[in-house]
Amino acid sequence: PGLLGSHKVRVDVDSWCVEAVLWTPWRHIGEMKALSEVDVVSVNSSKFREICEGYPKVFRLAQGYAHAFWQDAHEREQGLLT
Repeated sequence: PGLLGSHKVRVDVDSWCVEAVLWTPWRHIGEMKALSEVDVVSVNSSKFREICEGYPKVFRLAQGYAHAFWQDAHEREQGLLT
């Protein structure tokens, strides 16, 4: 069991997971299993940030998205804790 207990989350077709590592400090504490054939793409989060910083317009867009992502995650976490 994880910090908030053991739970399962289904990731549907045309969805993704583990994006949080791009926008927040992240520590992996779980496991994932595929129930069918999947495509896996790996992105080095440090390199991703480094490249974004080299393009001011992209960096501003990424900052805005990261902020919105963090706010949404924070609101969801509050819902789990109450």
